[in-house]
Amino acid sequence: MQPAQDWFLDTDDKIWLVLKSIEDRSEVCVNNKRVKLENDNYDFTQSFVNIHGTQERQLHARLQEENDTGTMDVSAQKGQSGTKYSFRHYNVNEECALMTYEGNGRTECHLYVRNAKLADRQPRGCEKYMTYFAKRNTKFPTAPAK
Repeated sequence: MQPAQDWFLDTDDKIWLVLKSIEDRSEVCVNNKRVKLENDNYDFTQSFVNIHGTQERQLHARLQEENDTGTMDVSAQKGQSGTKYSFRHYNVNEECALMTYEGNGRTECHLYVRNAKLADRQPRGCEKYMTYFAKRNTKFPTAPAK
């Protein structure tokens, strides 16, 4: 397992989606909670709020390494391929991670923060990294920065 994945996903904390590069507001207050992390399999519950109220879904991810970048292939059905996320940047002190995926013909960005650091008011290094690349929609480096 890639170190970024190992460190970031291996927590009992909720992991919150705090910023995304697309304007879609159909789901808000999105957070992920680990159910099981074993070898290259990550099972988690994703909670969110939509027009129907608070919802949950069970998701499964296969963790891999591609071109020195940690990836997770997320789907609702275990063993099936879904959306592939790449870990692009993470910060151990700020407990945040920037992940990208391909959507609508472009690279989209998601910034996740562990619950323990959610209330921090200081600008996050991950956020600066996301802003820089999301505005340019440039090709990301192959290895995550620390």
